[in-house]
Amino acid sequence: MADEPTPQGWQSAETARRYGDHVRRFPAHYEVPARHLLEVAGIRPGMSVIDLACGTGVLTAALLERLGPAGRVVAVDQSPAMLDVARAQLPGAPVQWVCAPAESLSAAVTGPFDAVLCSAAFWQLRMGEALGAVHSVLAPDGVFAFNLPSDFFPALFAPAPPRRRPTLRQRMVAVAVLDHDFVPERPRPRRDPFDNGQGLEAFLAWGGFALEERRDVSVTVDTQTESDWFSVPVFTERLFGHYDIATRLDILRKATEGYAPDPETETWASFRCRSAQAPLPGEELAP
Repeated sequence: MADEPTPQGWQSAETARRYGDHVRRFPAHYEVPARHLLEVAGIRPGMSVIDLACGTGVLTAALLERLGPAGRVVAVDQSPAMLDVARAQLPGAPVQWVCAPAESLSAAVTGPFDAVLCSAAFWQLRMGEALGAVHSVLAPDGVFAFNLPSDFFPALFAPAPPRRRPTLRQRMVAVAVLDHDFVPERPRPRRDPFDNGQGLEAFLAWGGFALEERRDVSVTVDTQTESDWFSVPVFTERLFGHYDIATRLDILRKATEGYAPDPETETWASFRCRSAQAPLPGEELAP
């Protein structure tokens, strides 16, 4: 019998392990945006809340602290490997762990819920389908809150000053070209259902949500944090997926040598939306 293919992306056990390690070593990288989202969402003790695309449980842990014993936490992720790490991080926690895609949320959980939160993951979902699934499990007037980073959605933020030095990613590409005859591909454009603030608000309205508030928070990312983040396989898969993990880590090691730019600021925007009306019929706003 042929060997089973090795899981890739967020399904990979190696990605889950390294991502969990990164979060432990550099808690501010994801914990600051997650706790900020919790504040913007207005989560109070005793509420019932879904942590959507919970990953290794950064937001889940913060929700448990905030909700108290009378609250209900359901943590949902489509990756069994990520959920395994999350359970290990929060042994015995009063959490309902659910392995399911965000887009089929209504078939996987029993609502209604007071709030659904999605930290550091919304853009990785099929956003139009996920929005409808979230709407279907919320109580009337329920809250959906999510965040988006400036690195991936620059049009939602003030223009950043021009960089004076190559990024670590650019240095990695240069190493791969020199050492491994790598031929960079033309970047593929993102296919998001919005490209600015007005588009985002229209997209949310299409999905049955009224945007109530946006607040930003900044996180400092130094060389050590950035290098450790790139050691998580999923973050180099799209660029260097044809190389094995050992080769990618060697490229990263060489690119990091002598790389010591000033720490950079990454900004996250947290959005709180209120369930307003049924989603509009028809196709998604994005192809």
